[in-house]
Amino acid sequence: MSRTRSGTTDEDVLEAVRDLLTTGQLRPGQAIRQVELAERLGVSRVPVREALKTLEAVGLLQHTANRSYIVSKLSFREIEEIYRLREILESDAIRQTLAQGASRQLIWKMEQAHERELAAPGGDIILSTKLNREFHFPVFDGATAAQVRLIRQLWDCTDPYRILYYENHGHLESALAEHTEILEAVKTGDAELVIALSDSHRQRGITQLAPIVE
Repeated sequence: MSRTRSGTTDEDVLEAVRDLLTTGQLRPGQAIRQVELAERLGVSRVPVREALKTLEAVGLLQHTANRSYIVSKLSFREIEEIYRLREILESDAIRQTLAQGASRQLIWKMEQAHERELAAPGGDIILSTKLNREFHFPVFDGATAAQVRLIRQLWDCTDPYRILYYENHGHLESALAEHTEILEAVKTGDAELVIALSDSHRQRGITQLAPIVE
């Protein structure tokens, strides 16, 4: 893997740009200027250009006529479709993970993430977005790597919008309360209960996005 002059790998640059997108630091519809982004990351333009091409290929960015990029915007219908796909994949992943009950490691991972998100400063929405993933993804660990990768890609597409409703502190508090319920359900090893609570949690997100997304 090639390295930039700063010693950062191309993969590091790709993940750094992806992180800016999924935490809402680059908003849907926002134009991206390669020079400014390279300066922001402290790297040359070459790995940034390659990262943007990769993220365009997975739908997170759109290439414009003047050879620049903008952050992809989704319609509400598209977001609903992505959430429906998530429901199918995540429900199956939860059943696989909890097929033999909840392991100590699974419970520990989710407890650690939940404790951190409860302790996070209320105004740090970017941190809350990252911790949200840390909380949810352990319960998908029993699925195949390909399935988890698909779930992650679907999350990548809609996470730029998650921060829009996290900006309403009441929405974030509701999400954390639901995380507590999901964690307690995981501890019982009842996959169908975890799925039901996760479906409700996901649907609340859709409902809150409706007035925000054009």
